[in-house]
Amino acid sequence: MALENLSKEQLIALLQKKDATIEKQDEKIIYLTSRVDLLERLQFGQKRERFQGDPAQGVLPFETSAQEEATQEEEIKEQITYTRKKQSAHKVLDINKTPPLILNKRLPR
Repeated sequence: MALENLSKEQLIALLQKKDATIEKQDEKIIYLTSRVDLLERLQFGQKRERFQGDPAQGVLPFETSAQEEATQEEEIKEQITYTRKKQSAHKVLDINKTPPLILNKRLPR
């Protein structure tokens, strides 16, 4: 393709097409560079650096209304109504239930 034979409009369109291609490639380079940085940090970084999330990631909307919170608290209260009878730390042995102890050894005199 000889550039000398193209009209002014065709040259402008060609430049715009190349500019768009360069812009896409620049965005891809930035993305891939950030991925490489993240992977290097995961592989070779200190432990506290390895598990840091992406700061660009947004926060999930876990905010609830007052009515939903009240409903959840009622459900929790309903679930926690069970009380367990605590066993005594000192177990009392029932002599009638324990088997008799038989000694076969003779004690020295």
